[in-house]
Amino acid sequence: MSLKDKLISIDPKCTWKELSGQVIVLQASCHPPMTHELNSSGSFIWNLLGPGPQKFSDLLEAFNKTYEADIKDLETDLTSLINKLEELKLVRLLS
Repeated sequence: MSLKDKLISIDPKCTWKELSGQVIVLQASCHPPMTHELNSSGSFIWNLLGPGPQKFSDLLEAFNKTYEADIKDLETDLTSLINKLEELKLVRLLS
């Protein structure tokens, strides 16, 4: 699935907190509730999503400015991250 034209948003059923630069996400709607600890790049992207839905291209641009790596590698990493977060039902993809 191509993410390039998608808006990505945090699932409203999730609550989260940043502790020492690391985001901890709680899925209270699961039984039993689950927590997820995001690594530094995952936390960076999550914080960008905090204020509201973001375009994939805007996330990629911010990711590139911060991590300054090959854009194709960053796009692959960001795509993998967003797909994993969607699989875990932590984010939603909007048209």
